[in-house]
Amino acid sequence: MKKVRYILASLLLVAAFATSQAQPKAAHQMNDDEKQKEKINWAGNDTLYTFQWNENAQEWTYYQREIRKFNDKNDPTEILLQQWQKKSDDWQNLKQTNYEYNDRSKETSEIVQIWDPTTASWVNATLRNITYNSTGKREEVLLQEWSKPTSEWFNKVKYVISYTQDGERSATLIRKFNPYNNNWENYMRFDMEFNNPFGPPNEVVAKAWNAEAKEWSTDGRYIIDYNGRGYKTKEVRMTWNMAKKDWLNALQYNMDYNRKGDILSQLELRWDYLSGEWINFKKFEATYNENGDILNKMEYRWSNDAKEWELKNKFYFAANLESIKE
Repeated sequence: MKKVRYILASLLLVAAFATSQAQPKAAHQMNDDEKQKEKINWAGNDTLYTFQWNENAQEWTYYQREIRKFNDKNDPTEILLQQWQKKSDDWQNLKQTNYEYNDRSKETSEIVQIWDPTTASWVNATLRNITYNSTGKREEVLLQEWSKPTSEWFNKVKYVISYTQDGERSATLIRKFNPYNNNWENYMRFDMEFNNPFGPPNEVVAKAWNAEAKEWSTDGRYIIDYNGRGYKTKEVRMTWNMAKKDWLNALQYNMDYNRKGDILSQLELRWDYLSGEWINFKKFEATYNENGDILNKMEYRWSNDAKEWELKNKFYFAANLESIKE
């Protein structure tokens, strides 16, 4: 078994865009350099096992595993996700993701397939195609979904990305495909502002497209702080209140890192309008070995009644179950 390294992509990427919270997805997408660094960290690894702590049995049990394949440039070409089934005492397929790259090892397509246990076969789910500009920066991301009845891909969403003269991302335009008129229509736009023209954005303003007025209206924004190494340490999300003509706090994230840049903790707070204060909501903590491989992750939820953190999930990452006992 090759050495296993757990990649914290899921911890660094925002969840799917939610218009009610006005969450600018573009503010959380890793740039091309970060994506390349992530792939380098994957190099040489083939399987990742995730173990979950069983409080009743007081032992670690299998939770899920990822089986990875690489090309000759150490780019991941296939990731198979399986989940442990206690009843059958075996692994069951969940999801399979396949990647293609250009001659610069930059990802050009991602196909996600879901396992259908009734037919014991893989079913297409989503397709992502990426194009780049002359400098190697992402220029357009096209998202499509699979239609079972017609057995073909249908356009869903398109991200059009623009940059400053210094190569920093300045705006992301999101368009939705209208199948009735066969046209792409404006949906959301995220404009980025910089305190330092050579650094990442300190503010991202989200705007929604008003089809009737044919204009953009302010919807939300992020205020982002970084440490001296350029890692994001604080992020405040706000929504625009039309009635009050003012910004209203919504969510806050605080991140902490070790000297190697591995994220040690992330605290999520939610704004309480009655008290006018930030209230604890959830957090996670992670530990690593000297090589930067994650060892475990603890997930907590805040109890308003007990006024303390309650442990919800405890995960361990290793090559196999025996590694935990060593």
